[in-house]
Amino acid sequence: MFSLSTAYFTLREPELSGETIAREALGLGFRTLEFDYRVSRDQLRTLEPLVGRGEVEVVSVHHPFPRPPGVPPAHAHTRGPTFASLDRRERSAAVAAGVETLARAADLGAGVVVLHLGTARLPPEIDARELEERVRAGERETPAYATLLAAVTAARRSRAGAHLDAALSSLDRLAGEAQRRGVRLGLENRYHADETPDREELLAIFGALDGAPLGYWHDTGHAASLVTLGFLARQTEVLEACPERVVGFHLHDARGLDDHLAPGEGELDFSVLAPFVLPGVPVVLEVHPGASPEALLRGRTVLVAAGLANGGPRPEPTGAVPVVDARHPKAE
Repeated sequence: MFSLSTAYFTLREPELSGETIAREALGLGFRTLEFDYRVSRDQLRTLEPLVGRGEVEVVSVHHPFPRPPGVPPAHAHTRGPTFASLDRRERSAAVAAGVETLARAADLGAGVVVLHLGTARLPPEIDARELEERVRAGERETPAYATLLAAVTAARRSRAGAHLDAALSSLDRLAGEAQRRGVRLGLENRYHADETPDREELLAIFGALDGAPLGYWHDTGHAASLVTLGFLARQTEVLEACPERVVGFHLHDARGLDDHLAPGEGELDFSVLAPFVLPGVPVVLEVHPGASPEALLRGRTVLVAAGLANGGPRPEPTGAVPVVDARHPKAE
């Protein structure tokens, strides 16, 4: 069973009503949805009755949720406080927002809340986003790119410990609330090189919070970005490190750094994910509205052919992974 992220609808202009979002999803053959962070309070008010009547089911909710008033949909995940911030007050605000998301998710019957943890504060002379500019300019194989990649990698690792401690502080506080409400936290791999968690930080979190209701949420486009940039060797590298911790997937295709395409419209081989997509793990198509309905439906066929049709209702708790010291990551 595949679910559909409301991101396919919430980036449209003008904004659709919540009822229209649900009706269009049902018309495309999707009864199970992920409610994404762009869903407004007004949209949620008209979606809730449909959920209550069982016309649609919510498999996951993407934090922050719902979107705060006055924040444009495209910026809903970048304007708020972050869990890995080094500022204690910001972390407290992030946790408070996370508690609201967990409460909403539980009320909607969702089993997983997907989280972004934040961005590592690198030295001002190191611009991690310049890597993306150089890739788009066709400079991926140049000596200058290799030098910048090494500098970003070193700076990223030098700052890992402080941001890991900050994230752990936030997640420790959220975990109790998640446990109480019967919801799991899904830590999503990120798109940009300066965002957290990376693989080593993720494993360290699982080791430090062993037994907490949290796991790994794999995003195919984000993994593709880090492969393109040179931080991962392959799409499945993080999955291979913690297969028993996987609690969900965002599936979308990518072409280099351009993602959120319908499966089959980019370069990704989705069949490599099949060993990791176990029954009970939510599989969500996170395709943006640039894809036509026909492309979206073709994408679902591509995923079935790749052997990814096992996703279903909320996953059961899984085991632990070994502790990894993120302050001194293993050399690649």
